[in-house]
Amino acid sequence: MAIKFLPLYFLLLFSCNQNNIENEAETSSEEISDTVPDFNYQLNKEDTKYDPGEELVEISGLEYLNDSVHLCIQDEEGIVFFFNLRTENVVRKLRFHGQGDFEGVARAGNDLWVLKSDVTLYRIINFTEENPRVEKHTTRLGEDQDAEGLCYDEKHHRLLIACKDDAGINNKNKKAVYAFDLNKKEILEQPVILIDSEEMREHVLDNALDEVSLAVREAITLSGSKSFIRPSAIAIHPADGSVFILSSRFSILIVLNADYTVRHVLSVENDHFLQPEGITFSSGGDLYISNEGNNLTPNILKFSQRDK
Repeated sequence: MAIKFLPLYFLLLFSCNQNNIENEAETSSEEISDTVPDFNYQLNKEDTKYDPGEELVEISGLEYLNDSVHLCIQDEEGIVFFFNLRTENVVRKLRFHGQGDFEGVARAGNDLWVLKSDVTLYRIINFTEENPRVEKHTTRLGEDQDAEGLCYDEKHHRLLIACKDDAGINNKNKKAVYAFDLNKKEILEQPVILIDSEEMREHVLDNALDEVSLAVREAITLSGSKSFIRPSAIAIHPADGSVFILSSRFSILIVLNADYTVRHVLSVENDHFLQPEGITFSSGGDLYISNEGNNLTPNILKFSQRDK
């Protein structure tokens, strides 16, 4: 399996001449270290790969329920799928709405919350009941934000909503994460996290490797530096409160400290990362990432937390 796992140093090299690019193309990706200091997962060595089957080809949101069952949301269907990892089949379908562009699911106590891309939220109250009640919560944000990531922030009793497009603050260089207060049932006025492309560049400069990924660098060069990060999923580590933000475009993972300062900016390429759209943690800190099929076989990958 060809694997590349590296900080995004290549963003700083847009001006490299063709001769340099040709020389770097000869470098084997196996020479690049697949481990990063202060990062307890080896994303090129998943412990288990689960097959969701044809029923869950386009998983757009993933949430840990227990060691056996994960919750899945699929594009265009107002259904929460309860997927059993051990048997690799759907054991329950909980319909909460008709068709729509649903992108994330999060559990907060006895309730489930589902995110629609226009930043509408659906609350499924006491979801373990046979026919739970559903509430719809509209927000002041909308389709321009194109929200895709949702997770529960237990410390502050709120939901975090990661937006793929317009940050809503007249700044196209930044991507926003908003908070939805579960007591007041409203979105806070200002984003709680802003992903600044210039800050990412500075972090990459301070943590550069000598070897880079030619294929990804070329893709980002073509896309332009302002659009290489488009958040598709978000999760909070249960132990240290660090925030993992996944961008399916170019398979980028941003790790923030609990105070939202940048810890890592990583790029991952391997055969199993088809289109990463879901991310969640077990209570013990194991990491799960789901990939849409994108005309191939979808998967859910488990990465056990390792001690450094």
